Amino acid sequence: MMPARLAIFFLLGAFLCPADEPLLPPNIKRQLVREIIGGKINQNPNGPQLVLPQGPFAALFESGIFPGKFLGLDPAKGIRWQHPAVAEPFHLKPGTVGFLQLQPTAKAAKANPPNCEVLLFSGDQFTGQLISLDHKALTFEATHCGRLTIPRQHIKALVPRSGEGAVLIQGFQKPTDWIFTNVEGDENGEGGKQGRWIIKNKAAICAGGNGALFGRNLPGNPQAIRVDFDLRVPQGDPKIGIQFFTDNLTSHRTGNCLDLTFRKGKASAKRQPHNPDGGQNGRIGKSIPLPPLGKRAAHVTIYASRHRTQLHLIINGQPIGTWSSDNPLQQFGAGILFIQRGNQPTHIENLVIRKSSGHAPIGRQLPELPADLKQDHITFSNGDHIVGDIKEIKNSIAICKTNFGDINLPLTKIQIARLTPNAILKHNRPEGAAIITLANQTQITGQLKIANPETLSLTTPTFGELKIPLNAIRTIDFQTPKNRIPGFPNPNAPLNPKKNKAGHLKEFP
Repeated sequence: MMPARLAIFFLLGAFLCPADEPLLPPNIKRQLVREIIGGKINQNPNGPQLVLPQGPFAALFESGIFPGKFLGLDPAKGIRWQHPAVAEPFHLKPGTVGFLQLQPTAKAAKANPPNCEVLLFSGDQFTGQLISLDHKALTFEATHCGRLTIPRQHIKALVPRSGEGAVLIQGFQKPTDWIFTNVEGDENGEGGKQGRWIIKNKAAICAGGNGALFGRNLPGNPQAIRVDFDLRVPQGDPKIGIQFFTDNLTSHRTGNCLDLTFRKGKASAKRQPHNPDGGQNGRIGKSIPLPPLGKRAAHVTIYASRHRTQLHLIINGQPIGTWSSDNPLQQFGAGILFIQRGNQPTHIENLVIRKSSGHAPIGRQLPELPADLKQDHITFSNGDHIVGDIKEIKNSIAICKTNFGDINLPLTKIQIARLTPNAILKHNRPEGAAIITLANQTQITGQLKIANPETLSLTTPTFGELKIPLNAIRTIDFQTPKNRIPGFPNPNAPLNPKKNKAGHLKEFP
């Protein structure tokens, strides 16, 4: 019988190196074996998730995580990869890689900011500039993908970006605008150094200390806001709380506010009155697991509405949870407060707070419509809706034919337009296809043809051949429902939101 160590070396050589490439040096093989065997995937789906590295990596179906750099793709040889422990690039054989996490650096052009999202029946999604729509096709300038002509029967919905309001706060340029409250040790009495937040290099940083606070009042006393920031927690799961519309910036225990807390790998929400013993304090819905973040910075988006008493959480473009209270607070303040909830370091960067419409973000989860709907369905920003036929869209005006005549609808007044398909389309994922997600959460399904360090070419069922800048790609997912990496999060899983008794979206599993 072949010794186990020798068998591993032979398998690793066959796995990494096509026959026409030189074998890796034995010392490099040993290092990779230690890395692979030491990083075995948890086979228990209910157990701890994989610990993901901070930078780009390849997640393999059978053998763990490879950090490194994606250099291109050859359909015959596989993915060309540069491992930090290997002097020369090598190929990972086709069919062995389940998931690629890259590090996008491309920026969208400021001259033509996106004004719409397009959702297709195939599950793909594009963000960009809506140029025109007629009875045949949509002309769309997709961010990072160029000009696209999309047949109308492929389009499921149009989501104009009309709900994003004026910017209230941009970054941490003026530390004097914020109020800082330090703590001695943690609230469990375990001692430790004083916890405090500081502003450094345009970021808010806390070295630890459960209960350290910083916050400020929002200008204009908005009814609803959207908060975006990059969260980095170098050690363990994030442990941070955020209070919205609080009237107390020096204590997280009192204050009329909504509270969202990340702790123990979960997100939980509650409403908190001025008097915590007044009987109104309570959790909203259930705690929802957070995706594993490792040491990588996560982009967090939170929609908070004090009128509707709702919170919506999105991480790296993926909806995580929705909380809605049937028992709203009677009073609110105008402050936002960040609370350190553990002794590990926390970094908050690229903070942007905007006014919001107060409506739930659409994302990939669309509201249900009657199954027998024969016309297009338009929902306005104020919640009203009409049915009719969208004849065309041009110059940001939609012309809709209804039973009471033609009406002109500015895109800025539309929250979502659902298009009725002219034919029943079947969208089967092609064999060997991947799901590509871009930095702006554009999602494309297609077969990868070839890639170099600058461009990825793929073939899609909807558009044919498409070319994408490699530096705009966030993930490339080769997994299928039947062939998945055990213990690895599925960022493209379909969402099945649960509803409360009133029929409102309550949470995402």
